[in-house]
Amino acid sequence: MEESDSEEVHLPARLISCPLMVPTALMERSCQELATSTHFLPASFTSSHPLLIFVSPSHMSAVCFSVLTCFAFAFFVSLLPYTSASSAPSTLRAFTINSNGLADPMKCNSISRAISDTFPHVWVINETKSAQSAAHRLHLRDYNTFEYTGVPNSHSTSAKWGVIVGMKRSLSAQHVHTDLFLQGRVVIVDLIIPSLSGRGFPHRILGVYAPWDPGVDVSIIQQFWFQVSQLCLAATHSWSLYGDCNATTSDCEVTTLSANHATNRQCFQNFLYNARGIDLWSDHADRRASDLFTCHGASAGRSIIDRAVHSHHGCLAGEVDIAPTFNGATDHRPIQASLVLTAPGLPGSQLHYAALPNDLQPSYPHCDLYPKRNEQYCFTDFATAVDRGIDQAHDFDETVTNDSSFSARFDALSTIFADAASHSFEKPNSRHSSQNRVTSLTIRLLVRESQRIGCLVFAAWRSPHLVDRLAHTCSWVHQYLDTFAQLPLEVPESRSLLDYLLSMCRALAKL
Repeated sequence: MEESDSEEVHLPARLISCPLMVPTALMERSCQELATSTHFLPASFTSSHPLLIFVSPSHMSAVCFSVLTCFAFAFFVSLLPYTSASSAPSTLRAFTINSNGLADPMKCNSISRAISDTFPHVWVINETKSAQSAAHRLHLRDYNTFEYTGVPNSHSTSAKWGVIVGMKRSLSAQHVHTDLFLQGRVVIVDLIIPSLSGRGFPHRILGVYAPWDPGVDVSIIQQFWFQVSQLCLAATHSWSLYGDCNATTSDCEVTTLSANHATNRQCFQNFLYNARGIDLWSDHADRRASDLFTCHGASAGRSIIDRAVHSHHGCLAGEVDIAPTFNGATDHRPIQASLVLTAPGLPGSQLHYAALPNDLQPSYPHCDLYPKRNEQYCFTDFATAVDRGIDQAHDFDETVTNDSSFSARFDALSTIFADAASHSFEKPNSRHSSQNRVTSLTIRLLVRESQRIGCLVFAAWRSPHLVDRLAHTCSWVHQYLDTFAQLPLEVPESRSLLDYLLSMCRALAKL
């Protein structure tokens, strides 16, 4: 992907891929068949004008029909809609989480592993609560980071807010500075999304942490979303927003209603209207705060406030869900989103939903690690292995005289170098834990049941009311409750639900 600053002059695409080239073989064959029965001009004239052929009247109708058929076919094909390789939609994957502070090294390591496992193009971490840069605490070498640090608290030595946005190094990105009012809350980065034609198109990323502080003036929330909407409208083409918006769009997205929810909801909906944005959670048919919550506060209950929004134009489809990772020491859960983007002016710029393509991370061969200072002998081993491979090979006897012999020599040398390097140098460890996941169905079932029973043990230990709430939201709870209700009274495990669940845990541990 390369970003071009100046506008290049190109021939129209229909001329570059002109369909007149399609029937060329047919025209040549027709001319060769008619060459025996035609009267040509003198050789001196035909050599300089080989396309000028005089045909006898007896074959004039056949020639005219053949030539006119070819030109009619070419003209018809040229009228078909042109579709270039660049019209293939690009899929953008994003990951966002409210870290609730990045001072804990274990939390930083957990978030880094979650991002490495999901491997998104863009990730957003908000509420770093650090007045100094915290991006270096995350071990993510494949990303460029853009950060606005938190604002120091007036009543303590800590800081509040803070947003970090990470972009893949393979993407061309430019940081857009924001107004002083938004610093610490909004990070804006303009991307160039690559296409199959080699030319990219712009897309704006906004990482946000919306104001929510108890007692905050409503005008501050209104001003925040108004300025964010203006930044979205100022995007060259499409845009997308990720982060903790501290707002819901429906009562099903929150378990405990309050006046703050109503105020923030109204301001957020005004932002969607002004910026012509589309909220992905609003299009999620099965969203419920009871199971798809992104925040579980001690007093505010469960809610869906970490959101992903995209522009009305330039996005064909999108989806959002809870990321399949666990991060402790925060009351938020990470979300992941996918967008299908299109370049400006291409068909499909009008919004319509379709199935997202399966855009998996490509697997590239690992590069060899450069030897350490005490491992300089690896170079000698590599040279010896190369010499031995060349001596044993039989492809170096022939002289390189043409392209095919050069390709054969090049492939043979490449194979020798690769084999020698694999035996001489160390390979890096895989950074993706997904490659080491358990594939045995029996073990996966045991792990799943252990997690479910552990969740029930915690609920039964806290309160019977909590078990009832869990049974209301999770259908798998009923099978354990029904089995417990059918136990005979003389069985020791029938004394209480907690005793029954603990005995199940001990039984699973012995398997």
